[in-house]
Amino acid sequence: MHGAMSRYWRWLASSQPCAPIAASLVALLVLASAPWHLTNWILTHWTFRYGDGLRGRALIGSLIGWLAEDPVPRRTIFLASAALVVLFAAACVWLIVRAWGRQPTLLIGVASICLLTAPGGLPLLALDLGRFDVVGLLFLVTTLTVVLRSRPVASLSLVAVLGGFGVAVHEAFLLAQLPLMLTAWWVATRPALRPGAMMVAISLVPAAAVMGWVQAGATLSPSQMEAALGRVSDYIAGDFVPEPMSMAVQARDTGDAITYTLSRIRGPQGLFHRGVALAACAPALLVGWHLLSRFGRNGGLLAVASLGPIPLFVVGHDWGRWAALITLNTLIAGLWLCGNREGQPLLTVDVRARMALVAAAVVSLLLPPVNPTAGLSAGWYWDLLSGL
Repeated sequence: MHGAMSRYWRWLASSQPCAPIAASLVALLVLASAPWHLTNWILTHWTFRYGDGLRGRALIGSLIGWLAEDPVPRRTIFLASAALVVLFAAACVWLIVRAWGRQPTLLIGVASICLLTAPGGLPLLALDLGRFDVVGLLFLVTTLTVVLRSRPVASLSLVAVLGGFGVAVHEAFLLAQLPLMLTAWWVATRPALRPGAMMVAISLVPAAAVMGWVQAGATLSPSQMEAALGRVSDYIAGDFVPEPMSMAVQARDTGDAITYTLSRIRGPQGLFHRGVALAACAPALLVGWHLLSRFGRNGGLLAVASLGPIPLFVVGHDWGRWAALITLNTLIAGLWLCGNREGQPLLTVDVRARMALVAAAVVSLLLPPVNPTAGLSAGWYWDLLSGL
């Protein structure tokens, strides 16, 4: 049995043209099986606009309001959100093909499966269309592409611009993707320590300025929130009813957000569901860390930068989402590093490690996406718990 599997893997490795086809088919199957729900909760996030006095997370809604007449058809929102996820899926395929073309090994194959199918991978982005994490991830992949093809100053200037826009899309971008983008630039360009640190500090100015502007905006009072809910109800066609809980993020400052997060996770039930989400993301995350560990100092730097969302566990109660972003960061960074240069370490693994990698791939294929807040998204998970 072991000999047959070895021969099959050698044949698959020698058939490199299969990689783009296989990765594309898996991505298409994942997207085709996604629920693509556009709930009122999700749609409300697409209605945040600067013209209503809102500052946080209002860039996407303002662009939609500028490009389309009110009321905006739900179909327009769906096509825009689907286009973003499909574009990211194509970026994932590109990363996989580059890595597989350099080293068609079991480790690369399992990391690719995890990126496309894991509970904290691509399926979550197709499920969660209202938080715009996919935009930050697209900015990340754009950076990974540019830093290898442009001069250091030009590529870092792009990172600075994307940093400002990323924070305008969602303030979590400041920790979720920007540290990894800057670290990838450092790894790719290898600047001298002092001038490199100064350049990185300057590149943070746009993101810091946008964050300061967002935070300086007064949070909504109850009467302002009620008025905003009344205005946004006219922005989307059909039986759209804005969700007050979506708009509530505009009424919380950082202290309120921390208090709210602690209240949601307090108690056995809150911790249990969030523990399930973390456990579901763990196999793919371990695969990503194992991949990065093969690249010494550069891999270590990228692994640490991938942990940028950790402080968000205190600020926001979306623990499944933060765990998924760490997982995505790690897998993307690992595959990018694998596809960078010739002369990289050969990513072979022993028999015991192979069994662990195959188990991680099976978990990725079988489990549904994590719920952005806690637990798993599939109905059977909640049905099972309710029957206990």
